Amino acid sequence: MKRVFTALALLAIALLLSACASLNEQPAEPDYLGQMEDAAMCGDTEAGHLAEYARNHRIDETGSGEVKIAFDDLYLLARLIYVEAGDLHMSDEQRMCVGEVVLNRVASPEYPDSLAAVVYQDGQYPAAATAAFQTETFPNRVSAQTAMRLLLGERVLTPAVVIQSHQEATGEVYAKFCNRRGFLYTYTYFCASPHPELYAPLSS
Repeated sequence: MKRVFTALALLAIALLLSACASLNEQPAEPDYLGQMEDAAMCGDTEAGHLAEYARNHRIDETGSGEVKIAFDDLYLLARLIYVEAGDLHMSDEQRMCVGEVVLNRVASPEYPDSLAAVVYQDGQYPAAATAAFQTETFPNRVSAQTAMRLLLGERVLTPAVVIQSHQEATGEVYAKFCNRRGFLYTYTYFCASPHPELYAPLSS
């Protein structure tokens, strides 16, 4: 009987210590970036903007210096990556190249200086000019994650790579991918601008 009471006492102490530890634990930090990715995948712009605001507010309060991500940029870039390289048989590297060309163009003196202006520039991304892109196109998880990685600063190319084409351009080719569509094989090239002198300041 004495052993039973001892065991019960030890169990009670263990439960008490566990309860105290739980009280001292800090609540988990919300995954705002994950919330923004989820919102992009279903086109929930309200939820995406709320997560963006909450994350930016935390960054300002803590002075963490983390990169701020605009949900509208994430949503647009993720959709563009999806229509250009969202098929799961395509590689993460190809998706990174698609998105990075867009961001390189934003920083380039040869192209418009906003993400939206680059994506919607006449003749550059035909899929973005369709009504379906505006109302029916939602990125898959890998496309949203790729866009997030790029907006957080990850890169696989150099700033001078601003050309994505199905034909080899005049600039230096930095990446080449072969994609199968049915019985057809197409190539996608990622090439540097024919004016490399414009990008020397961006590379330094």
